[in-house]
Amino acid sequence: MKKMWAWEEATRGAAVDPRGLQLEVNEFDWKIVNNVIFDENGVQVRTLPAIHGEQSVSFLLEWNGLKFAFSSDTLPTRWWREHAVGADLAIHECFTPPDFMIEKYGFAPSEAIFVGSQGHTSAQAFGKIMSETEPRLAVCYHFQNDHDIALAVYSAIRETYDGPLDLAADFMTWNVTKDSIRTRQGVPNEESFPAPVQMPKQPPDSAAEFPFSEFDLESMDLGAAEATNEMIRAFNERTGNDEVGAYTSIPFQE
Repeated sequence: MKKMWAWEEATRGAAVDPRGLQLEVNEFDWKIVNNVIFDENGVQVRTLPAIHGEQSVSFLLEWNGLKFAFSSDTLPTRWWREHAVGADLAIHECFTPPDFMIEKYGFAPSEAIFVGSQGHTSAQAFGKIMSETEPRLAVCYHFQNDHDIALAVYSAIRETYDGPLDLAADFMTWNVTKDSIRTRQGVPNEESFPAPVQMPKQPPDSAAEFPFSEFDLESMDLGAAEATNEMIRAFNERTGNDEVGAYTSIPFQE
């Protein structure tokens, strides 16, 4: 896992607080039913085995008398039927119908029915498990929620479920209280800058030397490098950026 994370860590390491990149691993037995993996300050998180290859789990979160259930990728399970019953908000996967896997993704029929039914939940099965567990609000996700697939998913769910239902979309938001559940659609500003930090920032390790190769150094334009170094000098002087390891110049070969 850490090797897979290496590219992400190296990419973000110069832009974000490095504490946010630290991995803390806590192992638990995924096969234990209703397994408590977190219990602090009135918040309890439990896991249920899921059916999506080995070591997949569904999650239950309870706090302040409210219950949130999240399936992850899975077929409906007896454990969900038993322990997610009556959830205030139940988000369960509901996969793209196989006909659309053929039309939209170019799958062969054998591929489409395999992917859509052997490790993922069909719309009809989603409706059935929601009818059995009766959440205050059921939310289906894991399909392309466009104008034609959404209608097909909705219609198939309604074959087996007639309760409160949302078809998930990016940035959909739920305000859940004991009295009501309100669904809203968030509108993000895709050009926004990061929100202010909530604690003093720990800068990235700028002491690490950028690995310019000999080829880089030979290829660098002398005039542009000198202009950049002048900008660096002025910036460091203006900001007092004279700590040990601060970048002072771009190395280049005459």
